[in-house]
Amino acid sequence: MAPLLELRNLTKRFGGLIAVNNVNLSVDKGSITSVIGPNGAGKTTIFNTITGIYKPDVGHVLFDGQDISGKRPDQITAIGMCRTFQNIRLFHNMTVLENVMVGAHTQTKSTIVGAMLRTRAFKEAEEEARQESIRLLRFVGLPAGLGDQIAKNLPYGQQRRIEIARALASKPKLILLDEPTAGMNPQETDAAVRLFRKLRDELGITVVLIEHDMKVVMGISEYITVIDYGQKIAEGTADEVRRNQRVIEAYLGRSAALETAEGADNR
Repeated sequence: MAPLLELRNLTKRFGGLIAVNNVNLSVDKGSITSVIGPNGAGKTTIFNTITGIYKPDVGHVLFDGQDISGKRPDQITAIGMCRTFQNIRLFHNMTVLENVMVGAHTQTKSTIVGAMLRTRAFKEAEEEARQESIRLLRFVGLPAGLGDQIAKNLPYGQQRRIEIARALASKPKLILLDEPTAGMNPQETDAAVRLFRKLRDELGITVVLIEHDMKVVMGISEYITVIDYGQKIAEGTADEVRRNQRVIEAYLGRSAALETAEGADNR
């Protein structure tokens, strides 16, 4: 079976700096895959290039059998890929429900004329988007009645869930999560991990995440790719990666790797 997402010799330069250097990566449909590495290794640049924020200088991005290299972010979202960001990007002065409906609008078929004239078709599409957004807020575990609250007034962990609900509203086949547990306490992190599994197990969405919390990475990932200085230095299962000498030296450090291995074995 062909991978759902594939990077072939992906390279991205910024002037004389090679941020991503000849990276090959394959993500199977229905998997949970992590991309890890030190700060500044090029992980977010890879996400930005996959999702159309940057255009690759060399190489190709293939998604669900299509070469999407150089497509705009909205075009990539329309064919079934969405993402969240390291820094939460909600519309802070909009309500929770309105934020999620922004994602739902990428799938509605109402026209500008319909919106201006408030046609029956437009009203029906808006109500459908509203109901779907309410369902998604429940799915990500937010309390009932939260939809009318202003997004910026909510706790950090709940804002993360709103962002995921908004991404899900675009009906993705694959979701890219950029440091989704950053800033969370242990209880919020555990709940987030359960949600990531739920995305795959109940919605059939393939999950790719950038994550620095090694307990999260080792506990949830079926496959891990390790990036350092813009290059792939290792890949494999959690067991293979945490015992890889290059990973230990470049990222984890020997003692941290051993602690992570012990922690994962005790989960």
